[in-house]
Amino acid sequence: MHIRPAKELFLKGNDKGILLLHSYTSHTRDMKKLAEYLNKQIDCTCYVPLFNGHGEQSESLLTTTIHDWWKDVQEAYDFLQTQGVKKISVIGLSVGGIFTLKLAQEKPIDRLIVMSVPKDRTP
Repeated sequence: MHIRPAKELFLKGNDKGILLLHSYTSHTRDMKKLAEYLNKQIDCTCYVPLFNGHGEQSESLLTTTIHDWWKDVQEAYDFLQTQGVKKISVIGLSVGGIFTLKLAQEKPIDRLIVMSVPKDRTP
């Protein structure tokens, strides 16, 4: 059986955009169905970036850090702006939720949703 590698997902819609951020060790397929649903139901532009080292062999994660993933988030936000998106909402799962909160501290965010966000650093 051949499994297709994970890749970013961009669905063009109106000038309202939703940035969907996946969790640690996961990939864009976590957010694919939600992005497709939101794009179809409310015609918003949806973008699901793939964090560096994710969606590949697990060893790939060892060559990247949280700083690389944060850069991916910032670039994803900027990408939506280049696509004519005027208002950006963000949905984040786990570490994607942490990035959602951090992004809201630094950039104008219309709305945000965080899911399963860790509240401390203990296992």
